Amino acid sequence: MVGAGDGMAPVSRYSHQVKEAAFSLCCQNLSAAKIARRIPEIFGDDVRPDPLTVKCWIQKGDWLARRKRVHRKTEVLAEQQLARTTAKLLAGLSYLREKILSVSTSLEFKSAEGVVRSLATLQRVIEGLALPKEGAIGKEQLEAVVGTIFQVLQQDKVLGPVLAKRQADILARIEAQLSKGLAEEK
Repeated sequence: MVGAGDGMAPVSRYSHQVKEAAFSLCCQNLSAAKIARRIPEIFGDDVRPDPLTVKCWIQKGDWLARRKRVHRKTEVLAEQQLARTTAKLLAGLSYLREKILSVSTSLEFKSAEGVVRSLATLQRVIEGLALPKEGAIGKEQLEAVVGTIFQVLQQDKVLGPVLAKRQADILARIEAQLSKGLAEEK
């Protein structure tokens, strides 16, 4: 550093990149001491700021307020992504519900009660998705609904054999779509 006695302002020996990495660690709620220990892991042993230096960066840069803004923005983006994913799932389930309703008139069921239970379960799942803050849908619920739907549709003389042959592929596609939706939420 160039000293203040030279008539010049002090110049930091740490790059903007190092400070931004430190801020990123600060956003992970790490203390100044932990940040100082992690920086050499990122940039090598030649870059080893003192914990007091990091504390100074946090104070002078108002990193705590900046961190709050970053966290708020991240929460907003996560909520938006969750809303988009939920809307897609809801649209898909609504489409599936309509297809089941349209096909159900031509299917031969063991009992009308089975149809009613399957549709009621699907409707509860759809309602649960419409209110994700109050009760998010779980993987087990989706698996139960899909299983019930397959049981009902497999009883049909025409659809049953087709579904039996393609069930593994269809379930794999549903699982992939659900995994994709969950990954996008994160």
